Amino acid sequence: MGLFTDQYCTLDADSSVYSLFASNYGFELPHSSTDLVEENCVSCNYGNGNGQYQVSDMCSSLYLMSAKCETNLQGQITYPTTSGCAFLNELPTKTDGYVAPKQHQGATIFFALTTFSLLALLVYVSYKAGIVRKKIDLGARDGTMA
Repeated sequence: MGLFTDQYCTLDADSSVYSLFASNYGFELPHSSTDLVEENCVSCNYGNGNGQYQVSDMCSSLYLMSAKCETNLQGQITYPTTSGCAFLNELPTKTDGYVAPKQHQGATIFFALTTFSLLALLVYVSYKAGIVRKKIDLGARDGTMA
């Protein structure tokens, strides 16, 4: 597990942040020095006792549910699946020199302008209708409460 200084988790925090975490919370950040996922692989093949191997149920299920982009496997498999290529190509990857995508500020500016415009319109209409200027007299003219 790690700490980052940007919202896209691309800029690692320096070591002082880790020590600050440990001093504030009384323990180190879990998995800060060890990997969360072990690097040893689980085999997808298992022997059936006859010298033949089969694919495990876990690997079969994961393969069926996963997005696939098998465009470079033409000629190696009979019917390559390419339905997941668009999705997989849009996933951000952390590489050297990675630049996080810029936020679209147009929607934010549009929202702010329309909100303030509607607020100004509401104040103007309220003022013209006399809602803002009206004084409510809670007492009757003879001094008794209604």
